[in-house]
Amino acid sequence: MDTLKVKDNIIIYSYKNGLKSSLCNDLVALVYNKPNIWLIFKNEEVLIHISMIQIEDLLQNNFIRINRQVIVNMFHASELIFKDGAYWIHLKRGLEYKISERRKKLVREAFLLYANSNEA
Repeated sequence: MDTLKVKDNIIIYSYKNGLKSSLCNDLVALVYNKPNIWLIFKNEEVLIHISMIQIEDLLQNNFIRINRQVIVNMFHASELIFKDGAYWIHLKRGLEYKISERRKKLVREAFLLYANSNEA
């Protein structure tokens, strides 16, 4: 398992056989790709080997799990839309992810609370 720690709005993670730190606000989304997770930052993507449950416990409240594979930083959310019979979230980096039916209420509430409240 790789290293992932969060402390004072800094995320520290395994990177090229060492460690790297970045601002939590620069983390746009986390995407589970069994058995790894893509950390998607504003300017790069990093693959680490860690479980989603471990990550969820470390992240701040503005990070919301929107489905089984994706956690997003709501500070990067630009809009929620309904298309093709489902709700989707659009992120400022141009990413979009489908919101699971059972998480749509939670994601909507988080969008109202966090979106556009911080310039990420």
